[in-house]
Parts: sequence; C-alpha cells; structure tokens
Amino acid sequence: MCNVIGGGTPAKDNSAFYDGDIPWATVRDMRSEILSSTEFRITKEAVQKSATNIIPANNVVIATRVGLGKVCMLAQDTAVNQDLRGVVPKTSDLDSMFLFRWFQSVADQIVNEGTGATVQGVKLPFIKSLQIPIPSKSEQKRIVALLDEAFTGLDAAIANTTKNLANARELFDSYLNTIFTNAGDGWLLKAVEDIADVKGGKRVPKGYKLLSELTSHPYITVSDFNERGSVDVEGLKYISNEVYQQIKRYTISPTDLYISIAGTIGRAGIIPSSLAGANLTENACKLVFKEGISNKFMYYFTKTWSFREQAIKHTRTAAQPKLALERLKTIKVSIPPYHEQIRLVEEFDSLMDEILKLEVIYKQKLNSLAELKQSLLQKAFTGQLTTKAMSEDAAA
Repeated sequence: MCNVIGGGTPAKDNSAFYDGDIPWATVRDMRSEILSSTEFRITKEAVQKSATNIIPANNVVIATRVGLGKVCMLAQDTAVNQDLRGVVPKTSDLDSMFLFRWFQSVADQIVNEGTGATVQGVKLPFIKSLQIPIPSKSEQKRIVALLDEAFTGLDAAIANTTKNLANARELFDSYLNTIFTNAGDGWLLKAVEDIADVKGGKRVPKGYKLLSELTSHPYITVSDFNERGSVDVEGLKYISNEVYQQIKRYTISPTDLYISIAGTIGRAGIIPSSLAGANLTENACKLVFKEGISNKFMYYFTKTWSFREQAIKHTRTAAQPKLALERLKTIKVSIPPYHEQIRLVEEFDSLMDEILKLEVIYKQKLNSLAELKQSLLQKAFTGQLTTKAMSEDAAA
C-alpha cells in the first residue's frame, strides 16, 4: 500500500550544503503531530550528493531509529535524515491522515521491536511487513474526523493539566523566593563561608571501575542525586575497602548539604541516614554547617532564584561548566535566628507535601488522558470506533 522512503545526512563538513531552502528533518524536529519547521535547511546539491530524500507534503514520516514510536504529518516538502522514513501511499485508496492515525495506534508495537545496545532501531523489512486495515475511503475519512474531534478536546485537557502542573511548581518557587528576598527582623546577610565549611568530594583512582556489588562503602555520584533533594539508593555504586582507605576523608553526613559543582550546577540535597559516611564524588561538594544553621533551611535556599543567579554568575564555562569551591563560598544568603529557620522549614515541608500531592493527581490525569487517546486509536482500527463508544470512553 505504501512506498517507504529512507533518508540520509549531507556531509557536515561542507557548510554550503546547509545554506539552502529545503527543510531537512531529524528526530529533534518531531515535536508535535505536524512537522512544520526544521532546525536545518539544505541545498539541492546536498540532496543530490547524499542519501537524503525529499518526502512530499501531507505525507507521514516516522522515526525508525533513536525516537522510536514518533510519527508526524509533513506540512511541506521535507528531506529527512537516516533516522526517519517517509511513508507515502501508492494509491489514492489510502488516506494519508488515516495512515498517520494508524501509525500512532501501532507506536508501541514499533517501540517493542526496537533493538540495539545504545541506540534502539527497527529494520526496514519490519516496517514494510506491518499489516494495516483498509476500509472504504469514506470510512477512513469518518474515522479520521471522529479522532480529530476527540483529540482536539483531549489535547486541550492535556495542555490545561500540564499548565496546572507547572503552576503548582511555580507556586512553591514563588513562595520560597518571597521568603528569602523579604528578610525579617533579626535576619543577617552572610556568605556561605561564614556559616559552613565547604569541602570537596574525591574521585576514585584513575582507571578504577565502581562496583555494582554491595560493599561497606557506597560512592555517591551526581547521577544519584534526585529532584526531591535526596539520593536514589537504587543503582548506587560502591568501592572496595582498599580504595576507601585512599579516599576515606571525603565522606558525607546526613547533617551536611551536598551541592553539585560540575556539569549540572547547583543540584543540592541531604543524604538519607542509611548512607552516613558514604564517599562523595569530586563533581560535588558538601557544606558542613556551624552551630545554629539548619541544613534543611539551606537546602531550600538552593531552590531560590537568588542562589541560582549567584551560582551561575560564579560558574566557569569551558568544556564542562564548573563552580569553583572558592566562588561558592562567596554566595550570600539571609539567615534568620535558628528557631525561625526551623519554623520556616516546617512551612516549606508542609507546602511541598501539598504540591507533591497535586503533582501526583495531575500526573495521574495525564496518564489517563494518554491511555484514553490510545484506547480510541485501538478502537478506530478494529472497527469499534463509534460516537457512542467515544462517549463511553470519555465518561470512564
């Protein structure tokens, strides 16, 4: 029923190839159902001297490598790279929008077929062998119209829910910034070095490979830091006792605060008590606080615009962004009396709990909406899509 057309990449060392007016698409351009713009545009010569092909407008393009499961309709004639395939009907008996919606319905099937250790891909014979039901042209158009109507409402609900999720997070960020920028009576402006000793982590010996098997010495890396201000124990790596003896001074306590200082800058948190005495990567540092300073209060400070702006200002950008310890020490923070720090931490914790509950609700709703879209697609291509069925699914 279709011609499946591959693509390619014009030579990157020839900049003239990328100075044309022909859209050239990669997986990065597949951001929505309609692919209407591309990061790169190439010349006719680039098309002639490479494996790329131009797929005519109003046809389907799918990802067969890297972004498996992604599918788009082309808004204009577009060349594609080797990770994409254009799928063009051979006959007017197959509606291109019907084909597009059908590819959406088998996205999971394509993903499950993917192979490859680092980059997942599917082979051309598999795509060509996929079985598509072909009703009459009028039935194809009826199905497409029903799906378009339903998806318009679903996409609006998804957009609103996504916005609500973002608003919930922004609410918390706004509250934190209000507190830290409107210091009350008794608050003192101090540099980090005035309230804590800043100490770096330590890399393992060159060539040493971290262990997956459990030992008495966990080794915490930046990839173990999570967005909740703690450490993910699952997937944690370890070091041998011999290596531990070499770097045993570079450990962290649950009373400290870790901050990433290389690559990802400013990700902060507190380790769980179960990891007390774990070794800390050289890409992070720890703040060992003086008496009268709450590490949890300082954790919340690292979530503010003030900290982020100061951290970025002091970040050296070369091959890898890095925040030097000496510069971190100069970051300023307003500190209230200890009893006020504890009271504010309780407020922050309480608000954060409510925000997390909202996030769970919104994420569940997004999952339900995605499942409903997939349910409608499945019904569309098994002869079950009727107005009544749509109403029943929506109600459920």
